[in-house]
Amino acid sequence: MANLLANAAAVLRGSIVDVTWSTNWPADPANFVVYRATGAGGQTLLLGAAVVATGANSFAISDATGEPGASYRYRVEVQDGDSAWVLFETAAIEIQRSPLRLAQNLPNPFNPQTKIEFSLPRAGHVVLGIFDVSGRQVARLVDGAMTAGTHAEVWTGQDDDGNPVASGTYFYRLDADGASLVRKMVLLK
Repeated sequence: MANLLANAAAVLRGSIVDVTWSTNWPADPANFVVYRATGAGGQTLLLGAAVVATGANSFAISDATGEPGASYRYRVEVQDGDSAWVLFETAAIEIQRSPLRLAQNLPNPFNPQTKIEFSLPRAGHVVLGIFDVSGRQVARLVDGAMTAGTHAEVWTGQDDDGNPVASGTYFYRLDADGASLVRKMVLLK
């Protein structure tokens, strides 16, 4: 059956996997069924009827449903009436995780408040603290479980007891996913 396949590729584009192939015979997108499998002998998922023709005897399917950090293999089968056969199977492709990210606060300098945005590659325990130049923690904005994705917290220039802090330079530190990121900000009154 290998002579039926002209070429095939699987390319990771951000968190989307594009699987493309060309055949040496005229085919219809409805002739193909695409499966996604996790690991060797892992769970298999039918991707449905999302195969599209991209040219004469060229086809593609895009999979945007993969989990960051997971590794998948794609198998394309040809269905002809009651019979089916594997046209090709890709090598394992790992969906990239978004990196842990801590953005610069906005505005900076600020008065009376500023927004701190951060992105988490996966769910987990997160601590976001505000520290003065001596390293003393003055406020803790987050201390708990959070989902993966982008989050934002607002600091109003107050300590944990609700008292306003003095003008000056402060640092904010994000502890998550086994790493720490620190940035500097300035409070002006």
